[in-house]
Amino acid sequence: MPPTHTMPESDEDAREAVEKVFEVRPCLWQLKAARTILGGQDTLTIAPTGSGKTLSYWLALVFVPEGTIVVVTPLKDLGSQFENELKQKGFCALNVTGNITTNNLHKDIASLKYRVVIFSPESIVNDSRFDDLLSNRKFMRISEAWAAPIYNGATCAIPIRVGN
Repeated sequence: MPPTHTMPESDEDAREAVEKVFEVRPCLWQLKAARTILGGQDTLTIAPTGSGKTLSYWLALVFVPEGTIVVVTPLKDLGSQFENELKQKGFCALNVTGNITTNNLHKDIASLKYRVVIFSPESIVNDSRFDDLLSNRKFMRISEAWAAPIYNGATCAIPIRVGN
């Protein structure tokens, strides 16, 4: 079941709402990707590096009032970058690395303390305490797949299985 969201039908209204929070005007393709994600569909976004693929799923922070976005990214520096950028925008975010996974941290995540939790693949796969979190419908799951250039220098981000 897709998350309940408040994304306006109007592209212009959606753009204005995003601009107030992120201080950037999203492109139409980013809004389209966000609508697909918020509609509960698996979504594949292919665009050049630095073009704003990540904003497509950060839009959920603007239009989904509660719950947590779980992001899995293979790049530790990217996880740290996401955490810092989101905190600067006022969102409670956490980059989980192997050396900080404690029972208290697990409880905080399960209680929806964070709007965004970022994991490396190994930190989420190697710790069975996080298994139940991934099946909880209060968590929107996103996977970042960074590959060698596919064509013309593009990389891809693959948001996967939103909702149940």
